[in-house]
Amino acid sequence: MKIKKPILIISIGILLTLLAFFALNVYNIIQKFDEISKQSKHSSILKPNKVILFDYENSRTDTILLKNKKVFIHFCATWCQPCIEEFKSFDSILTRQKEFEIYFVSDEDSITISKFLNKKNYKNIPFYSLKEKNSAFNHKALPTTYFSINDSLLKRVTGKYDWKTFFDKTHN
Repeated sequence: MKIKKPILIISIGILLTLLAFFALNVYNIIQKFDEISKQSKHSSILKPNKVILFDYENSRTDTILLKNKKVFIHFCATWCQPCIEEFKSFDSILTRQKEFEIYFVSDEDSITISKFLNKKNYKNIPFYSLKEKNSAFNHKALPTTYFSINDSLLKRVTGKYDWKTFFDKTHN
């Protein structure tokens, strides 16, 4: 069976048009997902087995992220306005919250942290420093929070967040 040349050319043209249309749609979908992920304040990372934190008395604290352990690691600074706004609610949240192991991490020195806590009269905020770089905590903005409520993932939230509602919802 011999196919006529004009029919073959038209068929190839239609096929190429459909292929280009499909490729453009796939490209647009990928761009949309990329745009959504860039705008999102939330993401997930794999939970590291161990994070080494130091309290401000320089005694070593090993935080081992084990199965079924709820962990909350909040990177912040005393000069960061969104962080300061969150501290107000954290001080009261931490008096009644017992389900999560909570760590506030700053790269500021202990004198700066102490002065800030005393000036604001915060009694319940446990500050630590992360002396060793951990690739799991690759944040570029403050505040950035990592929390774990399951076995394998840490959720990451960047920016100011309503933590009172979060702790109220996760309270058993």
